[in-house]
Amino acid sequence: MTRIATIVIALLATLALPFTSLADKVYLKDGRVVEGTISREGDGFIYVTYMVGQLERTEFILRVNIDRIERDKDTTETPAESPKETPAAPTNAKPSSSPKTPRPSTDLPPGTRKIAFVTLEEMVGPFMNAEALRKSIQLLEDDKPDIVVLQINSGGGALFEVQKLSDAIEHGIKPKYRVVAWVESAISAAAMTAFTCEEIYMMPEGNIGAATAFSQSGGRATAMKGESLEQLLRSQEKITRRGKHDPLVMRAMQVPTNLSCDIDDAGRVTWRNDLGGQYIVSTDKQILTLNSIDSVKYGLARSVAASKDDLARAMGCTEWVEIGLDADKYQQDFREAVQTAQVRAGELWQKMNIALDTGNAGRARSFLGQLRGLVRRAPSLETYGAGGLPPLTPEFFREVESQIDEIAKKQSGGRR
Repeated sequence: MTRIATIVIALLATLALPFTSLADKVYLKDGRVVEGTISREGDGFIYVTYMVGQLERTEFILRVNIDRIERDKDTTETPAESPKETPAAPTNAKPSSSPKTPRPSTDLPPGTRKIAFVTLEEMVGPFMNAEALRKSIQLLEDDKPDIVVLQINSGGGALFEVQKLSDAIEHGIKPKYRVVAWVESAISAAAMTAFTCEEIYMMPEGNIGAATAFSQSGGRATAMKGESLEQLLRSQEKITRRGKHDPLVMRAMQVPTNLSCDIDDAGRVTWRNDLGGQYIVSTDKQILTLNSIDSVKYGLARSVAASKDDLARAMGCTEWVEIGLDADKYQQDFREAVQTAQVRAGELWQKMNIALDTGNAGRARSFLGQLRGLVRRAPSLETYGAGGLPPLTPEFFREVESQIDEIAKKQSGGRR
């Protein structure tokens, strides 16, 4: 074999190897790694350009969300934060119960919108809770978001909480920020809450409606009727008007209603409480629930969005950055604390009743004290109880304390 042939074979072998190219690697604090080319950077941000299939995409990333960067030129790690040193906390400092995420730099490209996502999930009342929402919004004050997205996924719950949630949105969020509801599932009390928002967007498989009210009587749930139902309908009409939606739509979600609408060439929807419109939406034989497509078709929702990027584009944000992670972390921690407390409360409730039945005042008092501690960690137990437990109100604790005192009195022969 000649020397030229050998060189040609070696060259072909080299070309046969899988193609690899050097790239910048951006390691994010949430565990993701974005690999591409850093195409632009400033004091508080970078842009990373990379390929998704045959499409080129550029992602905007705040430096405070970056753990480290490996650049393709020298593969040496560079710190993501600015060189300014942060003084170490004193060794006797108490840890924060809700640690703050780093605040984004104010050095953002013009037109960049700051969006905070706050998840509202599970049962309305114990988990989707107005007081917890207020605390999350307080955590946003330093971040100064342009938009607060309430990401809703709830099958309903306590009607008692709806007005409080609506007030928290209307008086606590709307005056400060643009507020948006992004619905995965909003059923019953969750649907009533979502109607407070003027802007509603749906996830592709989203649904909203089925807001029939039930009352508990003798351990059975029955559909609300009479004057109590009329009061609820009037109350929800006011909430619906807060979000600038037609009350006829919510009414059809609460009670069987003939509902139709006309849609003009500009897409404007005119609702009718009969079946004479261009589109029949609901009848007096059913309770209305809308899917994502119909929600948009009938003007309740603005658009369907499958991801945060989709939602940002639908809201008109060409450049955006997510902020306020600590606000949503509070919601996650709150729901976890309630879930843990509910399980533990059920165990303590059973043990306390056994102690009361067997006349063991000391053990009963110990279990009661532990129940008090759970309420401090999960305050919604005071209003909604847990499972088969009654609400753990101050009156509840006084009543049980009285029973324990009576047992202790008998055990001591009437001497206290």
